[in-house]
Amino acid sequence: MYAILKKKYGCALREEKGRRRAFKALLRLGYAVEDIRSQTAAVLCSLPQEEAEPEEQEEVDPSEEIRALLLKKYKSVLGEQKGNDRAIRGLVRKGYHYGDIRRVLEELLED
Repeated sequence: MYAILKKKYGCALREEKGRRRAFKALLRLGYAVEDIRSQTAAVLCSLPQEEAEPEEQEEVDPSEEIRALLLKKYKSVLGEQKGNDRAIRGLVRKGYHYGDIRRVLEELLED
């Protein structure tokens, strides 16, 4: 079971979601709950620790990234209502804030 955890779920075990997936998969394979927990803990201890990120990170202005993405990927459809909506949905899925996207899109349409 240790080999399965390390090989298939090694990196995923660092996050709660990955641990739940591995736990449920091993339960379906017939392993005991206590064994799964102990082996998971052993694998977690054997994984290399992630390097801590520097405390001070440079503030990134999302509007420049949004502007670049809009011009690169959605330039041909900008100005049309359906195209604007499509661009907004795409960028929201990528994790950008709706208000930032609207502001940059309005700036682009004004130019």
